[in-house]
Amino acid sequence: MLSLEEVIQTYKNTYSRNMIINSLLSYKFQTPQYQHISIYTNIHVPSKSFVSDIDLSALLFNLVDNALKGASQTTQPEIYLSMEEKYRCLKIHIHNSYIKNQTVLPRHHGYGIKIMKDIVEKYHGEMIITKNHHFDVMIYLYEEDGL
Repeated sequence: MLSLEEVIQTYKNTYSRNMIINSLLSYKFQTPQYQHISIYTNIHVPSKSFVSDIDLSALLFNLVDNALKGASQTTQPEIYLSMEEKYRCLKIHIHNSYIKNQTVLPRHHGYGIKIMKDIVEKYHGEMIITKNHHFDVMIYLYEEDGL
């Protein structure tokens, strides 16, 4: 069994100075079934965010997982992910291709969105989801004094 350090070294793409973000994105984006997806990132997050590692992992895991699944079913699969933390605010924007009226398995639908909404609420933020030609999620999380 690999140690945490060995796992991190295995997925050592550098998306930001944050080890959690790098490890999670490297792992998700290197999954063989998603290799055909064009992925663009622009991430400016410090090595230690005000968002807890667990919350950041859960939020990114669900956002990226949903984007990968949605984009993988299109003829031009692509994902744009941007993250920026400044002025006590973490802004996350993910934008992916998707098929309108895509069938979702009801048994598995909704848990990720619920987790993300709970995290957004915890950080007194907001989540905006729009569906036009692309599926677009914008999340703002705010640092409070004493958090």
